[in-house]
Amino acid sequence: MSSWYRWQSDDVLLIDCCLKPRAREQGVLGLHNGRLHVQVKAPPVDGKANTALCHLMAAAFGTPKNRVTLRSGAGHRLKTVAIAQPAREPDWFADPGRQ
Repeated sequence: MSSWYRWQSDDVLLIDCCLKPRAREQGVLGLHNGRLHVQVKAPPVDGKANTALCHLMAAAFGTPKNRVTLRSGAGHRLKTVAIAQPAREPDWFADPGRQ
């Protein structure tokens, strides 16, 4: 089992992230200090970076946006995202260190 993700139940995936807002590009950079390092273009103002993170995860896992929620870390860079019923695994999920 990996330390950066875990299954809460049969259909809810929890991912521990380190978020970098205001980046030039959006995407998953790999693992950083035991967390998935993700960057988004949105600023950390009024929840915009959190929303961008959730949208990025929804697209990556083929899940509707309303099934991805921020479980913890709303005001911090270290966050936990919950993805209910992910439809697929993105390419980076198997080996995020290769990013």
